[in-house]
Amino acid sequence: MGVIIFDQTGSTVLSGLFVSITMIPHLILPLLVGSIVDKNDPLKLLLRNETVLLGMFTTIFLFTYQFGFSYIFYLIFFFMTATLSVISDISGQSVTAQLMPADLMSKGYAIMSTIYPLASVIVTPIALVLYKAYGIELLLMIYIILSLIDILLERKIDHEFKFDTRKSTSIKDTFSDMKEGILYIKDFTPIRTVFIFFTFVIIANGASSLTYPYFARSAHLSLENYALVMTVNSMGYMFGGFFHYFVDIPKKRRYLIAVVIYFMFIIFESLFLFMPLIVMLGMKFLLGLGGMNSANIRNSAVQASVKDEYRGKVNGVFGMLMGLASILGNLIFGALGEVMAIPYIMILAQLIYLTVVIVFVFPKKYEIKSLYNLELISEAQEV
Repeated sequence: MGVIIFDQTGSTVLSGLFVSITMIPHLILPLLVGSIVDKNDPLKLLLRNETVLLGMFTTIFLFTYQFGFSYIFYLIFFFMTATLSVISDISGQSVTAQLMPADLMSKGYAIMSTIYPLASVIVTPIALVLYKAYGIELLLMIYIILSLIDILLERKIDHEFKFDTRKSTSIKDTFSDMKEGILYIKDFTPIRTVFIFFTFVIIANGASSLTYPYFARSAHLSLENYALVMTVNSMGYMFGGFFHYFVDIPKKRRYLIAVVIYFMFIIFESLFLFMPLIVMLGMKFLLGLGGMNSANIRNSAVQASVKDEYRGKVNGVFGMLMGLASILGNLIFGALGEVMAIPYIMILAQLIYLTVVIVFVFPKKYEIKSLYNLELISEAQEV
């Protein structure tokens, strides 16, 4: 939506504000929702929530079809859909984690990580062309149809899900569950450190929201160039997923590979906007390829280390931190985009990335190497 909001308003501040406000539910709700998910059948929660979301997007479509774009209306309704998306995200994570055997979790996440970029490779250029030619109404209609198909497919899942059968009877019980999840993370240093590290990474990643404004304002780049860059980036993620699925990365090499990818991001993202288009495409492909694998290394290590009855709480904490980081990143870099050259903002963001890699990833005391190399799974399960 950030691209559409900028296209409609022409302001990096308004588009950054839009993204930040719609991220507030991801800051406030994950801990509460995580507790609820842990005490209910996650699939039933997911299906109910997806049905409500379908109704919300239908409302947005009808309003847009009748009255056109309205910044305030979109802000209110996408804030509401973001609230519901928190429930979908956390319940969906619990569903997929329980459907996959622990020894196949890495390959399972590789497949999941491939599906999204595969769809993005196909959809991104088409969506941008359709948006420019027919407006947002057609995109909303397509989204509604695909959401309906998604719900029908999810209803066919036949699995007995594990969840905490103790029922919360009061607000006090719910906050007690939230505290329990925080303490679970606090007592296991590597997971806690990874969460803090990625909070700063996501803040720095807020600068990426300025890529489209840079292309839109450039005299030698175009919307089609932007669509091509994003498509190639998604292709990188797709091939990264294939690589991670078919190539079994040795456990002792997982940490090293992740660190190399972190530095590739720092270097490539710093130089990206100074490069000609052909070099941009090569960089984005490699960033997609590496990003998928580093994310899979981190995600599979964390998910394999968490008990089923704590997974919703832990994912809730992570979602809250990512929400806070995204809000801060979009606000900070959206404001900087009005007063500072965007290429230099990208360099500033990567200096933040470099700093947190040095502070959190390298020190042995945080045991991130042991976590990524899957050496602490049994210890994590005992926390």
